[in-house]
Amino acid sequence: LQAANRAAAQIEDISYGIQARRAFLAALEGNQQAAREYGEMALADMPVDAMIEVGTRYQVATALAIAGLIDEALEHLEIVRAQSGKADFAITEIDPFLAPLQGLERFDRLFEVSGGP
Repeated sequence: LQAANRAAAQIEDISYGIQARRAFLAALEGNQQAAREYGEMALADMPVDAMIEVGTRYQVATALAIAGLIDEALEHLEIVRAQSGKADFAITEIDPFLAPLQGLERFDRLFEVSGGP
């Protein structure tokens, strides 16, 4: 994270993608506050585009899950699930970065078959 922060300091316009990556690195270091803050910055800075929103929210959710911010991670995954199809979301169930969520009832409900797409 320190190296990422040094590199980001040299960039005038830090994109949502860099902020999402910083959230992930902060999570790996166990820094919940920084993971949350960088995730919020990534979501605030992303362009208005459905595909970008789904991808960015997913990245933020993985960072929050790794950081142990379970409820926040699940909130983002619920939005991602609502915006993506079942087939697009299927890999989420076995994503190793989401291991802290696996087996939780709220996580498992994301994969239940419903009448929608």
